[in-house]
Amino acid sequence: MVRDFDALSATCHSLRDVIQEDKLLRRKYRLVRRLGQAAYACIRDFYLFAGAPDLNATTLPACGALLRLVGPQQREGIVAAAIGLRDPSLKGQAIARLGAHAAFLNNAQRARLLAEVFAITDEVNRARAISGLAAGIASLSAPQREKLVNEALAMTSEEAMAVAIEALGAKATYLNQSACEKLLDAAIGMSNDLNRARALRGASAGVAGLTEHQRERLVAAALAMTNQVFKAGVIAVLGAHATHLSEADRDSLLDASLELTLDTAKAVAIAGLGKGAANFSVPQRESMFFAAMGFRLYMDKAKAISGLGTGAAYFSETQRNAFVTATIGNPSHSEDISKAYAIAGLAEHAVRLTESQCDELVTAAIGLAINEAKAIAVGGLGANSADLSIKQLIRLATAAICITDARAKAIAIGKLGAGMGRLPEALQDNLVEAAIRIDDGYCRAIALAGLVAGMNGIAVPD
Repeated sequence: MVRDFDALSATCHSLRDVIQEDKLLRRKYRLVRRLGQAAYACIRDFYLFAGAPDLNATTLPACGALLRLVGPQQREGIVAAAIGLRDPSLKGQAIARLGAHAAFLNNAQRARLLAEVFAITDEVNRARAISGLAAGIASLSAPQREKLVNEALAMTSEEAMAVAIEALGAKATYLNQSACEKLLDAAIGMSNDLNRARALRGASAGVAGLTEHQRERLVAAALAMTNQVFKAGVIAVLGAHATHLSEADRDSLLDASLELTLDTAKAVAIAGLGKGAANFSVPQRESMFFAAMGFRLYMDKAKAISGLGTGAAYFSETQRNAFVTATIGNPSHSEDISKAYAIAGLAEHAVRLTESQCDELVTAAIGLAINEAKAIAVGGLGANSADLSIKQLIRLATAAICITDARAKAIAIGKLGAGMGRLPEALQDNLVEAAIRIDDGYCRAIALAGLVAGMNGIAVPD
């Protein structure tokens, strides 16, 4: 009956009465209401600056994630606080985070944020703000989108232009063909390899919105890069979106990846291609598999597996077994981050793994010594909790609560929102209270927003 509880407090009393009579809905409503109250408290702390608007500016950007939890008055307060920031760098950062959640702002507020972005004099700061607005571009009007593109293309700093084009290119499906052509021309024409690679990665992420000719130009530009690391990065993004490429282009990308001589670069490329494994033939997937298993360093092998695991459904059972064994087989904590990403990648297709393999991944995630790594692995498994047993989910939730680093705890807890309904009620309460008790306001906001998004079936924000 009710899927999204974000605005439930504004609904009629009769509907709320119906919800209160349903045990499962009542439970979810109370949890979300508790999280909403905590969000209000967060925001009150953020924008009560008493004439010194930069005091809490480092935590203000987190309010973007909380926009879905609060009402119109609080949203206006957040927008006003962001616009009132005196430091241009902090203002750009705050507007970028708010712009990414533009769907929760009204037309007037979005227009005010746009006006503030165009008034930022430093091009790099302006580009970062544009990047945030690009993330929420679906909520902008056609003229506003065109204005963002024109603003990006008018920049004199190639570095700033690359930052803006990376974000706008990824949203090509929301732009007209003329804008896409201009962005692609600018990306391909950049003189600095790093800037060009960055802009091309953005265009690659938005390849679904390009014409066939534009896609061919994009692939050709990627293959023409001479720096192996930059080349691999662009190939990786194209590989993840291979469903929009021709068979000839996919073949060329795989061949170019296998020809890379720098293992670090090859691992990145293979990981990206693995995410698009559904679009490659069985022999081609075998080539990816053998390339990944052939890396000498665990770091490179784990990097490749992090992407191949995402496409694990398209690999054989024997190959999936090899992925799991290779991932959990390194006992060195110096490789915890690499192992965490591999675990998170495999978690995306945990339904294809045995219960024993899932147990091994959960145990490996919980056993990671570095907090950041544990958050990545626990969060990755938690975000795909539908494929895990209740016992495994309980272990993950308990581990998340016990993480001591505020940011790591927030990431892990936020990702577990998707599995909240399967946890025992006492553990649900503990998870919510753990989020509320996080001292750092920015991190607390991440945890609160993540829990609510997960409970409502929305992709949990990073």
